[in-house]
Amino acid sequence: MTPEEQQLLSTLTFQIQEEENYQRLESLLRQFNELVRRKLQKLGDHHNGLGLRRRAEKRLEAVAKQVMKPVFPNQPERLEIFIPDAEDLFREIRIENTFFDGHGNPLALKEGAILDLTLEVHQDGESPTHRLTKE
Repeated sequence: MTPEEQQLLSTLTFQIQEEENYQRLESLLRQFNELVRRKLQKLGDHHNGLGLRRRAEKRLEAVAKQVMKPVFPNQPERLEIFIPDAEDLFREIRIENTFFDGHGNPLALKEGAILDLTLEVHQDGESPTHRLTKE
């Protein structure tokens, strides 16, 4: 880790211990997780004994834009998710509004919820990225 990353890690650790506001805590944890993710990337795949994912991935921030009530009672509630980094025609997706917490209990998201959208690639779908250089 660079000295700046070490200082940030120390600061974040202290702030996480002291924070009492849920939204600020969530933001601090996201920063902390991003710092840890960068550290693990530097270590490479051979350090996967921690049960970490081995797949290539891309993370995007998204927002629960609208909760749509079902037309018929036997249908599930739908959730419209807005993805700011997607192209214009693909910024919104709709899925069933059924999620599960860490204990397996079902829950539904509220409008305005901030989401981390992770896209994982199966091993056979990966190819190295090549950079073009001028000669």
